[in-house]
Amino acid sequence: MENIDESQESKIQEVISLKTRDSDLLYLVRMANFGVGVGVTLFSKGTIITGTLMSGKEYYETVASKLSEAGEFGAVLAEYYTHKAKELYTPSDDADKEMPLNFLHLKESSFFKGDGGLLKMQNSVLRIKIEEIDGHYVGNS
Repeated sequence: MENIDESQESKIQEVISLKTRDSDLLYLVRMANFGVGVGVTLFSKGTIITGTLMSGKEYYETVASKLSEAGEFGAVLAEYYTHKAKELYTPSDDADKEMPLNFLHLKESSFFKGDGGLLKMQNSVLRIKIEEIDGHYVGNS
């Protein structure tokens, strides 16, 4: 790497890039975090996903429950998810502590396949970055 002299150094700028997060979807996720789940259909990178929004706490508790059934190592992993549910998604009286709105969580999710079929994910939960959602509508297909 070449040395950068002072004249070049002043031209270097920090660039921060953020993807757009839909405010309507953020509202639905906020409501889900308080227990109001609603059916949604999501469009992400050419994939159509449908399911019911669930709270982050319910997501982590569900994952912890499934892991705890998978033997000793699963129980150790379950502790991590149980801790995250309490740490991140427990309502607080502290006005500065807001539940995160960077992921959405789905239960009863299904994926539309290229051949027109539907792949239903039985007894599973899905976590997806909100900023990766290209579009959505309220309701299941």
